[in-house]
Amino acid sequence: MRLKSLSIHNYPPLRQIDLDDLGDIVVIAGANGSGKSRLKEAITQIFREPGGAIGGCVVEATRPRETELWGAPSIAVTKGKHCAILQKYMQTRTSGGAYVGTIIQIDSNRSIQNISYPQLNLSTPDPDDEEWDNYWYLSSFAGRWQNIVNQIYQKYANRDQSIAKWVKENPERTGAEAMVKYPDPFLPYQDIFSKLLPNKKLSSIDPKSPREFHYTVNGSTTLLPFSSLSSGEQEVVRIVFDLLRKKITHCIIVIDEPEVHLHPALTFRLIETLKDLGDRSNQYIFLTHSTDLISTYYPTGSVFFINGNKETGNQGERLSDVRGSHSELAELMSQHLGVFAVGKRIIFVEGKDASRDRIIYNSIAQKHLESTNVVPVGSVENIMLLKTISEQIRSSIYGVNFYLIRDRDGLTESQVTDLQSTGRIKCLSKRHIENYLLDPEYSAKVATRLCLDLKWRSTENIRSQLRQIAAESVGYAVSLSVKSILSSQLRIGVPAIKDANALTDEEMVDCVFGPLSQELAKVETLHSREAIKKIITDTKSLYEQSLKDDSWSSVFPGKALFNRFCSDLAVKPNAYIEAYLDESRKDDNFGPLAAVKEMIVSMQQ
Repeated sequence: MRLKSLSIHNYPPLRQIDLDDLGDIVVIAGANGSGKSRLKEAITQIFREPGGAIGGCVVEATRPRETELWGAPSIAVTKGKHCAILQKYMQTRTSGGAYVGTIIQIDSNRSIQNISYPQLNLSTPDPDDEEWDNYWYLSSFAGRWQNIVNQIYQKYANRDQSIAKWVKENPERTGAEAMVKYPDPFLPYQDIFSKLLPNKKLSSIDPKSPREFHYTVNGSTTLLPFSSLSSGEQEVVRIVFDLLRKKITHCIIVIDEPEVHLHPALTFRLIETLKDLGDRSNQYIFLTHSTDLISTYYPTGSVFFINGNKETGNQGERLSDVRGSHSELAELMSQHLGVFAVGKRIIFVEGKDASRDRIIYNSIAQKHLESTNVVPVGSVENIMLLKTISEQIRSSIYGVNFYLIRDRDGLTESQVTDLQSTGRIKCLSKRHIENYLLDPEYSAKVATRLCLDLKWRSTENIRSQLRQIAAESVGYAVSLSVKSILSSQLRIGVPAIKDANALTDEEMVDCVFGPLSQELAKVETLHSREAIKKIITDTKSLYEQSLKDDSWSSVFPGKALFNRFCSDLAVKPNAYIEAYLDESRKDDNFGPLAAVKEMIVSMQQ
């Protein structure tokens, strides 16, 4: 199940919060004291007492079983009107081996007291055979950790017992077969530990001697206790283990301040790891101060700001609806949300703060290049301006490295070589960043993930459609290229005047007019009707040839092709991008974005 909409009225300090069209990732920001934690309480209370005095919501089914139990694809809960259907459903959420379709809360107080470890014996039961209270995951996070650790050990001990029993009952079978039948229950924890902390490996446990978890670093054999991890590292591991233990699927998970104690790169890995849990069937609601989380998920349309200063109307502002005229809200956000901490490396890219460029570059940088902040600076003109002053910036700010990435749009090969000569500015190998989003195989995966029409789940259908879009865009592509070519040729060098103090006005005119006339004559020759016709004809031939040799996906203007493709698929571009990045992240080289990944990883010095 997932929340589609939420309505909370008169729950101080919240006066009126109305949120709708909620996605799989919902980010809710606000100043201290605006009511974020109170909102978490309200959400969980609605599921405890559906239709009580707190508020209402619309809950959507995410699996057929829910539609069957509810008798409808969704449930509408109204404040003050008891909802028996949701109440009954929640009371059946008791669980043995897994938690499916329930509400889970992770509060901001995640400090853990000393853990006592169980003494296990041959009669240790399988903890998955026990029934858990249907609201167990609404208890305090810190209080759950003791149980989680103990049950991990119990599960491992029970596995040893099961193997011994099976081998005794099946003497003709091998131990290897037994290991396959009863796989190591600790492996998922070890795998996800290394995903969260790439240079560290969680060591195996021994149920005969339960103790604190231990790990190694960078292939060393030295065992270090879990408590030696940084507070942030301990926190992300506990959060993920908490959800991994009960195989959470189709749940609404509300997390208060996920960024507490965390470096931005670690926050990013936590969010990406959470998204992968439960076959990506869970909905996450993050209550946060993190501007990085806000800017990353802003384009999805599910980022909200609690405007505590608003005296009337809805205090839950959807940030994608906020316009430049909302100066008071913008000022309020800047005062209270803080500033994203810059590390040792800054990458300036084209685009606005929530542009596609930033989403893509930041997704790759956070996975492969820690201590990096991706900063969008608007147009390519701003990128080139930064190029001219970047050396002065580096020399005046110690310990911070600056890099710049720009599209290949409008550049010749010689211009690209010249720009990249210092190693500080990088040019894409394709025309636009969107060109990397047009891989037919990955687009088919996106269509499957987003449950699009079956015809779009075929690689061949997508390849054919993309090529057709390109063929229909030849004229547009030619016009853009011709504009870039002519603009570069129209730059006229104005001559300098030497010894101006010794010259009369007429002599100054002669100094300027003569050389300038020669420049104008060159421009007139270069831009005669015949010359322009040749530029257009040659450029058109290049695009038509690219359609024949199948290089069109690199040279055509990717922005236009991508927008048209998303329109044909009837999918929002940013929803497509998020799914495309999720699929690409499964490959350590980032799939079709491998060239972009290599470019970013090269920014090491």
